[in-house]
Amino acid sequence: GCNFIGFGVGWDNWKSKDLTSILDNAAVRLAVKAPEDKTIFGLTFICLMEDYSGNFIAGNFKSKYFQEPPIRDSWQYIYLPFNEFEESAEFELNNVKQMSFEFFGSSRIVIGDIEIVEFNDHKADPLPYKLKVEEKLPHNIFDQGFHENNYWGLIEDECRKAKILTEDGNQFISYSWESGKDFPCNDIKWGFSWSGWHPVDFANLPSSASLEFDIRSTDMPNIKIGVIDYNFGNHSVALSSYYPQNSKGSSWVRVKIPLKDLVSGDIQKDNIKQIVFIHSGKGKIDLDNIKLLNS
Repeated sequence: GCNFIGFGVGWDNWKSKDLTSILDNAAVRLAVKAPEDKTIFGLTFICLMEDYSGNFIAGNFKSKYFQEPPIRDSWQYIYLPFNEFEESAEFELNNVKQMSFEFFGSSRIVIGDIEIVEFNDHKADPLPYKLKVEEKLPHNIFDQGFHENNYWGLIEDECRKAKILTEDGNQFISYSWESGKDFPCNDIKWGFSWSGWHPVDFANLPSSASLEFDIRSTDMPNIKIGVIDYNFGNHSVALSSYYPQNSKGSSWVRVKIPLKDLVSGDIQKDNIKQIVFIHSGKGKIDLDNIKLLNS
């Protein structure tokens, strides 16, 4: 897989830029559209700004700044106000080098013009947290849909079919996959953030903290569940190690994975990016009630 997917743009012949005077009345504006007959509800990329000292700040494209959400197969503008970027004491707004765009997971989007424009008609609220978010439990990730649309990989292609379905008024994730000789898919996975893609600090979590979810499967699914940090560190565990014995069938069962098992090895505990589900072989599962708990 690729550690980084994205591109960067400089302007003014790569001279140092001073953005302090326009921080509160300007925005990055992108012209975007979805591929034909597609609809995009949540973006799977972020914007990064870099200064000439090598510091970065990140910003998320929020749906309230879409010209006409969701994104369909006709052009529209999306905005990222400068004062929606994360605050950082180290970042030098008077010494800006470039902007870059980092993409996550699997998706398709068409990007046209990239501009810096005046943005006075919507005064952006300040971000409720700094560069890193200290995790506070409990945290609901998915029950009646994702609480934040910061997920990727729930798609349909030759290797997988993922949908959010409704049964008896309850929404759940249905995910089937197959990888083998006739299906050479080396990277069947999906993942999610629960903090708007801000780095999350797990360093001070209690030892009782856990990732929990309900699962339904007729066979023991060949799945690993992992954590990835923003320095590309990753660690995963086998679902089978936590699956209740003799629980395969049509009934929902509860799986509990201690976070200390996931946040292990070379993972930077104070710099967590996302949780991922990694699928091998062939299988089908239903998932619901994904939560981070102190239990």
